[in-house]
Amino acid sequence: MNLKKLPMAMVALTLISCSFLTSCDEETTTESANTNEASTTETKTEVSMSDDILNYSKKIVPLIEIETAARKKYNDSLDAGDADKTLKVIDEHTLPEFQKFLDGLNTIKPATPELKAILEKVVLSTEQRMIAFGDVASALEKKDQKLVNAAFTKLKEAQKPLAEANATFAKLKEANGFK
Repeated sequence: MNLKKLPMAMVALTLISCSFLTSCDEETTTESANTNEASTTETKTEVSMSDDILNYSKKIVPLIEIETAARKKYNDSLDAGDADKTLKVIDEHTLPEFQKFLDGLNTIKPATPELKAILEKVVLSTEQRMIAFGDVASALEKKDQKLVNAAFTKLKEAQKPLAEANATFAKLKEANGFK
């Protein structure tokens, strides 16, 4: 072999070796990442239903307090019979508090499919109720009783997924030994 060509051959051999090592390292990294993902998935599915119910309850209880307070203030404004007051409550309290509630719901990550389905219904109901509250506000601004009635009907319908979620959650808790 010609000595002048030896450095070029060494460079070529080094590049080939580096690319081989890099591709092996990438495969190892990918395999390692896949293994880690599988472990994480297994860990998530290994959470017992009882533990998931406890975790879900622990996270949702403070959020329910936000939602309940917002609904109470809204209902109190309706009971007062003052459309302007109700409009103000919706704009300044109900919608912002429901947004906090929704944001909090979106941080809950149940491990079991049953609780994921329940949470999805709660989120759906919350989004629908927020839209309905907006419709109530719009109808009150326009002082249109037909629109107000339609918005109240929409609000009532939006509560159905929440009622279903609550009933399903109660059955799930009972089936898992909770009272």
